[in-house]
Amino acid sequence: MNIINAKHMITISRALTLIKNAEGFSSTVYTDTTGHKTIGYGFNMEAMGITQETMTIFEAQDILEKKVLEIRQQIFLPEDSFEKFTMNEKAVMLDMAYNLGVAEFFKFDNFLKYINQGNYEYAATDLTNTLWYKQVGQRAVRDILNLCMNDKYLILI
Repeated sequence: MNIINAKHMITISRALTLIKNAEGFSSTVYTDTTGHKTIGYGFNMEAMGITQETMTIFEAQDILEKKVLEIRQQIFLPEDSFEKFTMNEKAVMLDMAYNLGVAEFFKFDNFLKYINQGNYEYAATDLTNTLWYKQVGQRAVRDILNLCMNDKYLILI
């Protein structure tokens, strides 16, 4: 394994940690705050085509890993754009895109502009003025803190 692949794996691991921390795990179906039947790590059953009523943590982990890798391919185009960000920045963007959906994530025009410029203060301020920030509470605070941290630490709240 080369260093680039190791960094990619660490980034994905950090994103998975953020998502699991925010979503929690449920082995049985529940109705989320928006009225959707949900299972695993916040999987919208209808949107993801999931029909089973129970799920093991191992099944959920497998689905989550595949979903995060899929999101990674969607939000970091061209591929070299992935390399310009720190591991924490990439993990936060993956967490946000997972939570919001990729299409909604791309509507955060100002945030994306600021993060691409490396202007974390403006990126963080922009996020605090969004409905997403108000809806997800501590998840947003945690993500903003991780945007501003170096890669040595990953903050979980």
